[in-house]
Amino acid sequence: MRKKIAMLSSLFLAMIVSMAVISSVRAEIRSIDWMGPVFLIKYDVFYDEWVVAYETGTDWSLSVLLRGRVDGMPLVVNVSRITVWFDWGLNYTYTYAYPLPQVPKNEQRAFTISNTTAPISMASNMFPHEYMVYVEYAKNTSTRELAGTPFSYSWASFGYKFAVYSSDQKAAMSSEDRYNDIYSTYSSGYFTSAVAASLRSQAILEDSRGDDYYDIGDFANAKTSYAAAVSKFEQAIAAQESYGGALQEASLNNTIASGNAMSTSANADMKQADAALVEANAAMVTANATMTQAEAALTNAYGWYFIGIGFAVGWTLMGVGVVVYALRKPKTIT
Repeated sequence: MRKKIAMLSSLFLAMIVSMAVISSVRAEIRSIDWMGPVFLIKYDVFYDEWVVAYETGTDWSLSVLLRGRVDGMPLVVNVSRITVWFDWGLNYTYTYAYPLPQVPKNEQRAFTISNTTAPISMASNMFPHEYMVYVEYAKNTSTRELAGTPFSYSWASFGYKFAVYSSDQKAAMSSEDRYNDIYSTYSSGYFTSAVAASLRSQAILEDSRGDDYYDIGDFANAKTSYAAAVSKFEQAIAAQESYGGALQEASLNNTIASGNAMSTSANADMKQADAALVEANAAMVTANATMTQAEAALTNAYGWYFIGIGFAVGWTLMGVGVVVYALRKPKTIT
């Protein structure tokens, strides 16, 4: 798929010797830990393997954890030097001042060594590099005389090689990581705006183009495409947020308008109800007046009725009186 650069036979020999040293000495380097790299334990598609990566010209830092044991036996370890060997042919050594630091029997201590990452003209970024850590321990705290074979620790024990990134390569990977974060956060269903969905599609195309460039080691063009992918995706998010805000505002305005219309209608209904109430009150007043007139007419009728009865009774009595008088009037004898 992509060419693998073979290591020189001397490197293989160094590995064999180192592994033999580990086996015979039972090295008490418990572990190592790369600190503050550009990418810690990252899968790189160009190398097709997991690596620890630093940008050229930046400082690398390695923590080495030691235990006070030699050949499986508890022993105070006087740490004299720590050396890191890289396959580009350089040893980076840190020498401790007297009195030498100690690791007590069966206890653990961490020691740190740092240096500057080599230029890619020396340490190629076309393949990851092997390395080995050595720890020299002395007979006492005031001498460099070795108390035994130096401890050693291979990259193979750690599990990951050392990659030197160019500035373009580092920038490309930073943008790609940013793109992957955005892509995993915002699914396609989030983008309901046509403009936002289009920008997201453009971002995906740019990222794919960046993958193609990176896979062939064209890190400059990969950097450009990955950065464009991030930019397009961020524009898509902004467009969607703007679209969503416009929808919310339109919905709010519609709600307000509907509320105003309902309020106007309610006010009109209230006025109509008030008018009906006034009309009903007026009708009630008219009805009360009519009832009063009727009652007055009825009273008047009763008056005339009783007057009529009076006259009738009067005339009747008068007639009776006349008859009685006529019957009782003394007769004149002629």
